[in-house]
Amino acid sequence: MNHRQINELIAYKLFGIKRVYYPDWAAGKTYGGDWPMYIPSGKPWRTHSIDGNPLPQCTKSIDAAFQAIDKLIEIGHGNFRLVHVCCVDGFAWAAEINGPYDNDLGGKPFYGGAGPSRQEAICSMIVKVLEAFPL
Repeated sequence: MNHRQINELIAYKLFGIKRVYYPDWAAGKTYGGDWPMYIPSGKPWRTHSIDGNPLPQCTKSIDAAFQAIDKLIEIGHGNFRLVHVCCVDGFAWAAEINGPYDNDLGGKPFYGGAGPSRQEAICSMIVKVLEAFPL
């Protein structure tokens, strides 16, 4: 998955964003170079160029990545808990989160992610959680 696909997955499944558009495509261009925009809930499509907001860039912004963790914990009703985000070997990052109790084993499973930056490790971890749990 590339950065755009990861950010769209997090926006759709975690933040509940329903409609995304690309400014280049809206202007009639055939290439997609701009960052995607989303239409806030309740706003009509015809005002997309006025009401559109940039999609959160969780893979590029540490603030957006931590907002995604907060949203995951909120949606999971406290069943998720961030364990750590740390640097490994001086150049790679790792992130781990506890998941809800597994009734069969009686323990809490870990979901981990890795990447070249903190936010990419966090996004990798969130994608794994979203694949495992239909939130």
